[in-house]
This record gives sequence, C-alpha cells and structure tokens, in this order.
Amino acid sequence: MKLKLLLINALFLCIITNAQVTLIPDQNFEQTLIDQNIDSDGIINGQVFTSDIDNINDLNFGFNFITDLTGLEDFAQLQNLTLDNLDLSNSSSNLTLDLTANTMLETLTMNGGDDAFTHFVEQIDLSENPNINLIQTPGIWLLKQIDLKTGTTDVSNLSIDISISPLALMEQSADSNNDDLFCIKVTDATAATAGTGVYSTWTISANNNPYFFSETCTLNTESFKLESVSIYPNPTSDIINIKANNIQFKSVKIFSLQGQLVKFFNNLETQNLDVSDLANGLYVMSLTSDNSIIRRKFVKQ
Repeated sequence: MKLKLLLINALFLCIITNAQVTLIPDQNFEQTLIDQNIDSDGIINGQVFTSDIDNINDLNFGFNFITDLTGLEDFAQLQNLTLDNLDLSNSSSNLTLDLTANTMLETLTMNGGDDAFTHFVEQIDLSENPNINLIQTPGIWLLKQIDLKTGTTDVSNLSIDISISPLALMEQSADSNNDDLFCIKVTDATAATAGTGVYSTWTISANNNPYFFSETCTLNTESFKLESVSIYPNPTSDIINIKANNIQFKSVKIFSLQGQLVKFFNNLETQNLDVSDLANGLYVMSLTSDNSIIRRKFVKQ
C-alpha cells in the first residue's frame, strides 16, 4: 500500500514538474485571465499553464491598464482580440504591438475616442497573420504604422479603421513637413495606392488621419535608442527637464490624451520647459529632432 502511494505521489509530482507554463509578468494581464476563468490556478504568480490558453479563441481586455503583453504569443488559437488602455510606453519594444505569433488572428479591436485613455502604441505588426480580416483602431491617435507586408495574407476582404478625432489631426498639421503621417506597410505599395489587384476590394476608413502606403515603413523614433531620452521630474508641477544625450530637439509639442495640441515649444534654446500653466492631468510630449520623433508621457500635478 505504501509503495502504491509513493508511486502515485511520484507520478503526480512528475506531471506537475513537466507541466508547461507561459510566463505572464504583467499582473493586470494575469488578473484578467483569472477573472475570465482562464488561469486555472487562480492566483497571481507570474505564469499560467499553457494548456489553459492553448484553445482560447477570444480575448477581451477592458479597462485593465496592461503594460506588458508577454505571454500573448502562446495563445495559439486566438482569433479575436480586443484591447483597451494598453500602455507600452515603458517597454523596450519601441511601442510595438507584435501579434505575429498569433497566426490564427482574424480580428483586432483597440477602442479609443475622446473619453478613452490613450493607447501608448505606435505600431502594430500583423505581417504574419494570414487570416486577419478586421483591424479597428479608431481614436488611437498615437498609432502611426500597421505592418501588413506578407505574401500570405489575403487582404482582399480586409477592413481597416484608423479614424481619429479632428483634434488629433493637429499633430500632423502642426508639423509642416508631415514627417509623422500614418504608414500602412504592404507588399505592393504601387498597387495599394492605385487600388488595384488584391487591394481593389479592401476598405480603409481614415477620417482625419492622412495615410500612405509603403513597402519600407520605418518609424522616425527608430533613428536613436528610446533609452537615450528621458524627462524629469515626473510628475511635475512647473518645470520639466529633458535629458537627451547629445540629441538636439528643434521642437516640442504637448498633447492631451485626446490628441489636442495644448502647448508648443519651437527653436528650443533650453532643455527646461515651463508647463506650470497646464491643468493637472496626464499628457503626451512629442519631441522632434532633424530626423526623429519620440514621445514621452508625463503627469502635471
């Protein structure tokens, strides 16, 4: 009897030891999985059994304020993804939402709008998602690029909505060079621009959001390391300082979360900016050099 119990215990320990897990470092991400009865152990421990997420088709992240989506790549059967309040501004991924590992994905919805917390995401990579047929990012005014360049994706039935508020259009119009227009990366930019071939039947809604097609989209922020620029103190009540390691910015624009330009500094002669006249709240600072644009968020209190 004792031998049988020992064998059973050994088998149980072996199963537990060999159970594959997926790391979920973001506590808000894991809490959402617990709330949706996906994470079977029901505790915040930085991981989930991969078997718990293997067959999940739909994920809806509401007002969860997730800052790290590590682990999403193991949702092998994910078809429909809804994200609200995603903030990648403290990540090392250059504000990129990379969904290429979710090869079964069909729809992506990121809700924005004037009353929604801004998504701190600048580019979305869907270049390895052959089944994608719906991309909705209305009101996400910080988003500047979607990568659809692939030889396998059938874009003929794809519907894209990248519309933004008229207030957010000020970000483009405030820069006469239009260096920061929305770029849709495609396999054949000429055909996409002409609306021919596979691009003749797809639909794009882009109210107040000028865009263009390219086969080589690159974000202006890629010309220098994000880590080389910081602002402090944050929060601030009056003066905010820019630390930029030999990078000379020619202008700084400050936006509300709705994309409205609220303050503009041109021909900078100092790295110390007075923001004392701003109302208390969260803002986005857009710093422009000769060939680069980088964004930082800060709190005025």
